Amino acid sequence: MEKINKIHSELKGLYSQKADHRLKGIIEVRKMLTSEQFKRFCELRKDIRTIKKERKGFIESPGNLSLITIKKS
Repeated sequence: MEKINKIHSELKGLYSQKADHRLKGIIEVRKMLTSEQFKRFCELRKDIRTIKKERKGFIESPGNLSLITIKKS
């Protein structure tokens, strides 16, 4: 059990580092863009997240995340 807890703690730390890097990157982008450009940047990020979820088979609906089946031709 100790080994599992150690791995779990490492993963939490890595996820935290990832979030920190993401935030720092967004802040740096914000410094370079005008307010209109940054607004568009945020819209594009939202669109990309939606596309990634759809590719994974998820559709986001208000208040929940539902699994769907995707048929490939």
